[in-house]
Amino acid sequence: MVTAGLFLEAVYLLRFWTGSVKKTGERRFIPGNVLAILLTLAGTAWMVYSFRSGIDLSGGLIHQPMLRNLFLAIFAGGTLLSLPGTWNRTGEERSYRVWMIISGGALTLLPLAGNALTFFIFWEISAFAAVMAVSRGKDPIRGSFWYAVFASASGFLLLASIVISGEGFIAGPVPMALAAAAALIKMGQMGSHLWNVKAYPAAPATLPAYLSGTASKAAVLLLVLIAIHGGGGQLPWGRLLAWAGALTALAMAAKAALSSDYKKVLAFASVSQLGYILIGLGLASITGWTAAVYHTFHHFLFKTVLFLGAAGVIFRTGISDYNRLGGLIRRMPITFMFTLISVIAFAGVPPLAGFGGKWLLYNGLIETGWLPVALVAMFASVIAFLYAFRLLYAVFLGQLAPDHATIREAPVSYT
Repeated sequence: MVTAGLFLEAVYLLRFWTGSVKKTGERRFIPGNVLAILLTLAGTAWMVYSFRSGIDLSGGLIHQPMLRNLFLAIFAGGTLLSLPGTWNRTGEERSYRVWMIISGGALTLLPLAGNALTFFIFWEISAFAAVMAVSRGKDPIRGSFWYAVFASASGFLLLASIVISGEGFIAGPVPMALAAAAALIKMGQMGSHLWNVKAYPAAPATLPAYLSGTASKAAVLLLVLIAIHGGGGQLPWGRLLAWAGALTALAMAAKAALSSDYKKVLAFASVSQLGYILIGLGLASITGWTAAVYHTFHHFLFKTVLFLGAAGVIFRTGISDYNRLGGLIRRMPITFMFTLISVIAFAGVPPLAGFGGKWLLYNGLIETGWLPVALVAMFASVIAFLYAFRLLYAVFLGQLAPDHATIREAPVSYT
């Protein structure tokens, strides 16, 4: 009840802030409030360090070095890949470089956490900094508010899970359920995709590449830790989670196919593809785990590239509407090439990596006898192929608009 009350208070304060922003026309957080929040976080970390067991970066939560190194590579590498584009901004966008570095740095420390409290502190620092980075975009009110609401919900659920667990890391049915809910919200699954499709289009320049390709993997790491520490290598309610992933993959693929906004299509597609990872984790067999880990790294690569390509197109044209784009293959061939490779990969077309990941996943589902889940996932893949082709045609093929006849290739930082 205390956690629920704190969450409602946080939402109220966020709503109050957005209301004051609308009245005054201010498009950024008040510096005094930012300083107060940072001091609060620093004070909390200091008290934890002084009066509790301290900040533990021994990496004790993940016993498998290869798994720990995989997430370290994703978090550090994704932040570095998205960083060069922070120097290229358009219109009303402002610098978000420092906030993205703080968020990515905190994420990089997540796999090194040695206890639950350390994990929670860096989870929250990363989320807070990401919200601040989103607020630097063209539509900060809508994007940052919804991101902050869902990030707060995820953080409070994780905190409640840790508090109820007591000793150890997320032990017991109720803490595991709360932590799993926190992870699903972070991934945008089971109807919580609202923050993704509002924050990604509102975020400046290359920030969506970081949010989708890198930050979303914190939720995958949390689910992996739940399985390791609480489920003996398996997630509880695995079939339910697999169904959640399959239905999310299908629904978000349909949403992507119907959207005509470049960033929104990629936002829906990102949530849809994360559903495949959830299916593999829910399956919890050797094949399922392999497919989930494989698709985690694969999603990191192709979503980063796709959002960087979108940032390059929008930087040069100032447009994200499909109906006003087209023919850019003539002016931006390098961006087209990288986008084409990524589209073929996530659509699951052989011989690229996406086909291997989905093949492993389908085999695992069939071996376990989860045929209905497999059919839903396969149908989602068919729709993914359709919206992938539409993306290529609407942006890069077709007739080049006269206004775009003289634009240049995207900056190197976007490619």
